[in-house]
Amino acid sequence: MSARRKRKRGGSGRQKTAAAKAVAPKPAAPKPESVPADRERRVLLAFAGAVALATLVFFGSFVVDRDAMLFGTDMVSEAYQSRAFAVHEVQAGRGLPEWNPHLYGGMPFLSILPYPVWYPTSLLYFVMPLHRAIGWAFLLHFALAGILMYGLARELKLGPGPAMVAGAAYMFTGYLVSHLYAGQDGRMFAMQWTPALFLLAERAITRRRLHWFGWMAAVVVLQVFTPHVQMMYFAAMGVGAYVLFRLWQVQRADGEWKPALVLLGGFVAAYALAGLVALIEVWPTSNVVQFTHRAARDYTYGASWHMPPAETLAAIWPEFQGYLESYWGTNPFKLHTEYLGAVPVLLAALSLLARRSPRVWFFAALAAAGLLFAWATPFHRILWLVLPMMKSFRAPAMMYSVVALAVAVLAAYGAQTLLDRREALADGRHVAWKVLGGLGAFWVLAWFWVAGAPESFAAFWTSFLYDGVPPEKAAAVPLAMERFAKGLGLFALWWALGLGAAWLAVRGRVAPVVACAALAAITVVDLWRVDRAFYATLPAAQVTEPDATVRFLQGQPGPFRTFPLPDAYGPNDFLLWRIPSVTGSQKFRLAWWDDLVGEQGERLGDTRLWSLLDVRYVVSRSPIQMPELPAVQPGEKTVYAWSGPARPAWLVYRAASRPDGAAGWPAEMDPREIALLEPGVAAPPLGNAEPGSGTLRWLEREDPGRMALSVEAPADAILVLSEVWHPYWSATVDGAAVDVLQVNVALRGIPVPAGEHRVELEFSDPYLRYGAWGSGAGLVLLLGFLALTWRRRGAAPA
Repeated sequence: MSARRKRKRGGSGRQKTAAAKAVAPKPAAPKPESVPADRERRVLLAFAGAVALATLVFFGSFVVDRDAMLFGTDMVSEAYQSRAFAVHEVQAGRGLPEWNPHLYGGMPFLSILPYPVWYPTSLLYFVMPLHRAIGWAFLLHFALAGILMYGLARELKLGPGPAMVAGAAYMFTGYLVSHLYAGQDGRMFAMQWTPALFLLAERAITRRRLHWFGWMAAVVVLQVFTPHVQMMYFAAMGVGAYVLFRLWQVQRADGEWKPALVLLGGFVAAYALAGLVALIEVWPTSNVVQFTHRAARDYTYGASWHMPPAETLAAIWPEFQGYLESYWGTNPFKLHTEYLGAVPVLLAALSLLARRSPRVWFFAALAAAGLLFAWATPFHRILWLVLPMMKSFRAPAMMYSVVALAVAVLAAYGAQTLLDRREALADGRHVAWKVLGGLGAFWVLAWFWVAGAPESFAAFWTSFLYDGVPPEKAAAVPLAMERFAKGLGLFALWWALGLGAAWLAVRGRVAPVVACAALAAITVVDLWRVDRAFYATLPAAQVTEPDATVRFLQGQPGPFRTFPLPDAYGPNDFLLWRIPSVTGSQKFRLAWWDDLVGEQGERLGDTRLWSLLDVRYVVSRSPIQMPELPAVQPGEKTVYAWSGPARPAWLVYRAASRPDGAAGWPAEMDPREIALLEPGVAAPPLGNAEPGSGTLRWLEREDPGRMALSVEAPADAILVLSEVWHPYWSATVDGAAVDVLQVNVALRGIPVPAGEHRVELEFSDPYLRYGAWGSGAGLVLLLGFLALTWRRRGAAPA
């Protein structure tokens, strides 16, 4: 046979060898630590049981009291109300609402990431009381964090004992648990899934199976649906770095690039497929940004809410700068902690001092890079400039989630060192004992200082780390030092106990698994002491039951809007009772709304805007002295009725062009007599009639995304609605489509001819439909890929 025919039929022997090496099945990876399968199951079940017990104990008051609600600042003031609004609409048979008419005069709902709409645990909202469903979702993810970190440690070939230490360290790590206090379930859920990404990446690379990248895509979808996209993005940066590191190792081991490139393609494809499956959330939200002022941000915005480098001390000294009411650092406030725990820090240091394997160095470098990013150093600025989507993010301190994971993994490697390096560490002169013992002595000396002279300690460190404490926070320093004295003493105690357990393990005085169990137990007790400050419950009725003011407003004939002042209610409270308001708190305010009332609502004091926005009632705890605002419902929160002109809709017979670039309402114009059109928009034909003449009657307003009116106009007019405009609102007059004009800066205007007509409006975001079709196609692809590769998990990547 000729050489040409050989190449045609299958190529040369050298080509066949290279191709075979890239696609040939690899031998199954050895089971971590060669633990028998039955023992592995027993250990995992024991750990899972311990995790479940710890979860139930930690959340004990919530579990026992069915009327209790987990406290979270954002949850109580903002997030719960949005979820209740969606649940109400679904239970009313109208489905998930696309438009929310109750905040900021009206705004999109599903496209602004109001809550984990598409996340699986959100189904609980419809089968149990909402406050219980939210709380049980927190419990579930708290436990899953420990289980998934245990699984990651085992996948990294670490023993069951070290895996338990890692699981406990991550499950109770301060940065994960403290999100309870802020009620930021999206952050917690996204952070909880991060170990699964590393686990699946390691499994795919070790076993050379693209099948596991399919499961990685599923986990990424869950992270996107949390819906904390920023936390997902930062996790992707961390796991992406790990994949590149591991593929570099694969290339060095194989001596060729093809296997590594195939696996890299699998990783990229996993995220691309996840993006397709999550398109129902990603596409509408990406599109809505263009309608907000968030579309243009500078680096000052991107670096805001970074972690001050000095406050990295909170990883080991959580009470030093304080948190909650004792915080005196440079940020406006602090509702979380970065505390890692004494034993995880000790074991992480031990892994660097006594193990120093490539993976240990990688996770140490990952933690260091995460801190450089969180501090908003030039490293962060470079990534902010070059990476896609980064300009939409602020709060680089969230990268600390990756740091916490890296330290938990290093702690597991440190615990494994007690098993693998026993002979070397049995020598008390080993550098590890000198360094760790020296640090322990430093903690004790520092404790004597802060306990004996807290003012001196605070003065030294604040002058060393800061230019001085802001006057408004000076009162928090003594409280922080009081707590810090106790906290540092306990930190030194846990450090000593952990060091003692490690020493007994390497000397053979206790079994390694017993030492690891003791280290895990110390970790839980230590972290629990700090975590419990971020756990609280309150009676659900305190949030869900209307008070006398709300009941009064619910009894007034509508439609109308309210203006609750900040001292009276939370920004989204009235949404819970479906009372329309001109205030709110949401991620994406429409740009034209901000142009009308100001980005912080600073122009809402202009009563002419009350006429435009149909503001009938103002609610305040403090007395208001205005003749036009008589009190109509006295009490702790007084309701004042606006006696000026305010209607939900009216007819105008004059139009003018709004000055280009002008914000607010022009001082010389009467908002009831003219419609201001956007620059360059031609006015429709208008007749001549008295301002305010004509009759209007509401026919339909119950559905948030639909409304209908009966209009009788004496001449051609513009029907002005005190409803916020959006390009996805459509309108018909007697069934014929007409344009919905943007009038009066932010409102809707409908051209209507003279005579009696039926006007209907409907909101429909086309990108939700596009996203739904894309997600459906992506889900079919993902499920098909997993099904096709399930029985062929032994096949190598092609």
